[in-house]
Amino acid sequence: MNKKDINILVISGPSGVGKSAIIRKILKRCQKCVELTTATTRRPRPGEKEGKDYYFLSKKEFLRAMEKGDIPEHRYVSGTDTYYGTYLPDLYKKASKGKIIVV
Repeated sequence: MNKKDINILVISGPSGVGKSAIIRKILKRCQKCVELTTATTRRPRPGEKEGKDYYFLSKKEFLRAMEKGDIPEHRYVSGTDTYYGTYLPDLYKKASKGKIIVV
């Protein structure tokens, strides 16, 4: 897959402005659009599914993925000792199917 063939739609704004509501409407109207599934080191909450809500990684796996380049950007929440990050294997998998990735 050529990286030039990847289509990404970024929705950005401060907390509470309605990004999630906009993304839900886009996903409902655009069959070709899918949401990027990010990675985290926190434990799954009841009802959350691996690969749908997040990719749940151990801290060791997360840091290894960062070193490998599979997580090019991340944030660390010190209060919960948790990492969250963009997970390139998910992006590439969805892009290879011709999807527009919504972030």
